[in-house]
Amino acid sequence: MGVNVGRQRKCKSIYEVINVLMKEIAIGAAVFEREEKVANLLSSIDSEMPISTVYLGDNGKSSERKEEMYSKKYPFDLNILDLEYDSGLGHSRRKIVEQSNEPYLLIVDSDVEIPHNIMQLHTILQHQSELGGVGGILIEDGRIRSDCYDLFERESLLLKNIQTPKQVQNVSGLPLVEFDQIQNVAMYRRECLEDYCWDSAYTIGWEHTDFFIGHKKQTKWSFGVCPEVMFRHYPGGNSDYNAKRRNKERLKKTKQYFLEKWGYEQVLNGQVNWLQTNGGLPTKQRLLEQYSKHALFLLPPDIQVALINLRDTLRDIRGKSPA
Repeated sequence: MGVNVGRQRKCKSIYEVINVLMKEIAIGAAVFEREEKVANLLSSIDSEMPISTVYLGDNGKSSERKEEMYSKKYPFDLNILDLEYDSGLGHSRRKIVEQSNEPYLLIVDSDVEIPHNIMQLHTILQHQSELGGVGGILIEDGRIRSDCYDLFERESLLLKNIQTPKQVQNVSGLPLVEFDQIQNVAMYRRECLEDYCWDSAYTIGWEHTDFFIGHKKQTKWSFGVCPEVMFRHYPGGNSDYNAKRRNKERLKKTKQYFLEKWGYEQVLNGQVNWLQTNGGLPTKQRLLEQYSKHALFLLPPDIQVALINLRDTLRDIRGKSPA
């Protein structure tokens, strides 16, 4: 009899803990025109995951498929934010932050699946008070990748690069690697998002770098990655999505807004792939690009800016967006 009472108390304690956690963690994602991606995202959230609410910032067109998807029953509350059409990723995320009140927000793109072990991100945040957010890595097209790096300034130039070897920390038995900028699959503290949030002026492109450069310049928060948490990633979308996502003029305008906002003349990308498996042996073209990039890093900042401007001009002539 005594054993049974003990078990009942233990079960009650676990139930109470789960209830507390479910009030703490929510998921946020933008929708636009990727209905099937969103449906896959929602179906990947298991009933055993301590998720209270999923906030979807929908700035796409209405459809029967969306109505069907939004009317389904889920093991969490589904909160749809009806936003102005094509108002942008930055705007959608900002509205999600403003609409929600949970202490922790798992912000993801709509084209991923939520892994079973996302609570590892919560555990790390519980043990590292200086971390504003911690993310996972991606599994896509048969490979594992993580585009994470640090942000440096060299006069009027912003450098994206990994300049020093990264140390793997042990946080409550979990691996953590710190970076200035991590990927779009991360859990954030509300205090971090309130100190600096996504800028609604970004329709597409540069909103993510803006978020992290804003924190580097204006807040105390740091960020990191737990490579044990892997999000399956299914990039792409329909023709309308791709046309908006890859529009040269929109991307050019967005980059110019970023440069003017932060007072940079250009942005130089160095090593931005912290982890990339199944890349194969580098081709002659890739080797040439790597050598050219290393040579560019050795030049004075004014020459770097001039060469990057020339590169963007040539890309524009060829009908490509600025890098």
